[in-house]
Amino acid sequence: MFSLLTVGSYITQDANWERFLGINWHRILQLTDLREENTIATWFSSILFFCAAASFVLLGWGNDPQFQPLRLHRFIFQLAALATLVLSADEVGSVHETVGTWVDHSAHLLEGTPIYGLGFPWLLSSPFVTAFFAVIVYCVYQQTKVDSMSKRQSIAIRCLLWTAMITLPCVFVFEFIEAYLGYLRQKETFFPVVEEMLELSGMFSLLTANTLLARHFRL
Repeated sequence: MFSLLTVGSYITQDANWERFLGINWHRILQLTDLREENTIATWFSSILFFCAAASFVLLGWGNDPQFQPLRLHRFIFQLAALATLVLSADEVGSVHETVGTWVDHSAHLLEGTPIYGLGFPWLLSSPFVTAFFAVIVYCVYQQTKVDSMSKRQSIAIRCLLWTAMITLPCVFVFEFIEAYLGYLRQKETFFPVVEEMLELSGMFSLLTANTLLARHFRL
């Protein structure tokens, strides 16, 4: 729903919609725009990340005789819980943009370009974040290989993991595209809308996969 409302906000941003019934519809849609800060939509996104953190808590600290992941895998789940909790706070606090802006101003990486001071240097961390995420997905995937899990359950969880593995790294791709278009002085493109849609879809898929796994083992 929030993805569709974000699309609506994008469509109406250059339209004079306040003439219809005397209401500024774009201003209303901005309250549900995932691209904006401190809106209903960003709080929803933050809650989604928080729920994902809770699902990793179940996998990282859950105790059941049938659920016996490797010690390393359990440690990875615990790190993932902390990481998604930080991302939850970042959704409403824009921490990574602030850090990126600080790095840009300190190192002058993009000085003299149209995107100087906009926080894009944080994208330098994308290879490391993607690698860590791949490790997380692999560890969750390994838990579906137990004999007690039916083939149908295993396939469902694996499909969700593949969805997350495809969509979430694509967020970085669209961020790079946004930076490039900003460098070309092209603003208000549709790419940030797609980026937010992929982020929600990927995180929801990961949350669902973790929940199904935790439910199976009664964590």
